[in-house]
Parts: sequence; C-alpha cells; structure tokens
Amino acid sequence: MAKNSSIKIKILSTPQRHKVTNTIEKLLAGMELEISARTRSLKKPGRADFHLGIVVPTLEEIDMLDEFARAQNQKNRKLIPVLPPDVTLPAVVKLLGNDNIDQIILEKFNWKNDLRTIIGILCTGDIFGMEKYLSDEDEVFYLRFHDYKGRQYVLDKIQTVAKDMKLRRMRREHAVQAGEEMIMNALYNAPRKEDGTMMFGSIDPHKRVNMDSPKPVSLRYSQTDEGLFMSVRDRFGALDKKTTLEYLNKCIHSDEQIDRKTIGAGLGIFLTVSRVQKYIVNVAPTIATEVIVNLRQIREFGVPCTIAFFTHGGTK
Repeated sequence: MAKNSSIKIKILSTPQRHKVTNTIEKLLAGMELEISARTRSLKKPGRADFHLGIVVPTLEEIDMLDEFARAQNQKNRKLIPVLPPDVTLPAVVKLLGNDNIDQIILEKFNWKNDLRTIIGILCTGDIFGMEKYLSDEDEVFYLRFHDYKGRQYVLDKIQTVAKDMKLRRMRREHAVQAGEEMIMNALYNAPRKEDGTMMFGSIDPHKRVNMDSPKPVSLRYSQTDEGLFMSVRDRFGALDKKTTLEYLNKCIHSDEQIDRKTIGAGLGIFLTVSRVQKYIVNVAPTIATEVIVNLRQIREFGVPCTIAFFTHGGTK
C-alpha cells in the first residue's frame, strides 16, 4: 500500500487509552497508511474529514461512541472500535447495529494483527479467504460436501483434528457444535429459490436430511498457534450482518431463545458467537457466504475478540 493511499484514517481516543493509541499509530505507520489527523477525543472529534475512523474508547464512552457513530451515517465514514477486553456482548451487538460499524476488535490476544488484516481488506476489497487471518506457515485443509452424510464425515473430521490439537474436551465439543451450526446453515438455510425464498424452509428437518443441497458446501480448517481455525462457504450469499444481528439480539433480549420455525438458526449462531475468539462473516449477496471462526484452547468466552462483517458485490 502506498503512503499516498486514498483512504484517510483518523484515530479517536482518550488519555486513558493512550498506550493502545500509540500502538495503533505505529501499526499504521508500518503499513504506510497516512493518518489524516492527530488523535482526538470523541468529545471533541474536530472537523477533519476521514474515510476510516479507528476509535479507542473507554467502557464509559461506549454510549457516546454509539451516538457518534450514528451521526456519521450520512458522511460515508466507517468506524472500527478497538474496545477494552471486558466489554459485554450486548454492548458489542448494539454498536454493530450502526450501519457504519461492521468490525469490532477487543484489545486482547493478537488484536494488532487482526486490525492490520481488517484495514488491508478494507483497502483492497478482497474479503474472502480464511488464509488472511493465518500466518504463512499455517497449512489449510479443504473438504467439500453436499449432503447430510457429508456433514457427518466433516464433523467427525473436526472432532479428530481438535483431539489431535489436544484441545480440552469442552473446547472440542464447542468446535464440533460451531462446525455443525455453520454446516447446517450452509446446507439447508442458505439455499434459495429463484424468488429468493428458502428452498428447504417448509420441509420438515427429519425429511430434509435425505435431500442434497443444490450446490456444494466447503469447509476449510487449519491447526495453528492461535488455535483451530474453520471456515464454511456456501454459494448463495444469504447470511449477512443484518440477519446475524437479528438472531443475536433475539437471544440476548428474549426469554425464548429457540427459534420455533421449521428451520431455526438463532440459538446456534448465538452459542457459536459466545464460544469463539473470532467470528467473521463475508458475503457477496446472492453469490456466496463465508463464515470464519477461531477457537482457542483457553476456556474464556462470551465475546469474540474479533467480530467482523464484510460485504462485496452481488445483488442486494
């Protein structure tokens, strides 16, 4: 990336978060990306124009950040919040409800690498590929399937891989459950008819398992120092940020967490998001959706340290 990149970046921070802000400034300098203005507080953001704002608030400023983000909706300004590690999932989901906040990073684990990756994606527009979040040394394996039998083979493979990595039993179960959630969505929730309605929406779950998905689904996985990475990709492009947030809000704020429809994905998505350290959704509407997750050995969960949504091309 050239230093004369057309993307203008501004950092909004507070004195309490000065250390994190300095780290981000060094990261941007290393990427040869120009910072369009000096670091400023959300309370006095100034008038300087920018395309991308990297916001580093305290926990007490999150409501202020939400208000500030909504004020940017008509200005074509995207924001990436870098939040303290003890933020809650409801607060993160609320921020993602802003049209111009599509990626949120918590200050933990390898957050600097994730921020670098996300900025690179926004600069290039190249959103697909789990490899972007891996090191050059990490090997990626690929499985392709199109039916319920293939689903079971893939889940058995995930179980074996997680065991080989010596993940704890609970984390192995979480890995399989996350894999099943992504796979079942790709096989039976994603397929659409020509009019856009769900192909399997009115079919009993016990009957649909004997039916093939009209287009193949793929799983990629990698055993890394960061834990187990998995991605599932379908060829319909139906799952997006709006749908995901609707399910998350339903489970966060409703007493009834299980979707009563013939095909329900709400609780599964909520449990997956609550158990993984990365949750990334890439979508080209009507073309493809890719969901990427990362599970670490650590049992700490509740909010992904990186949660991101990217949209590219397709017909909305």
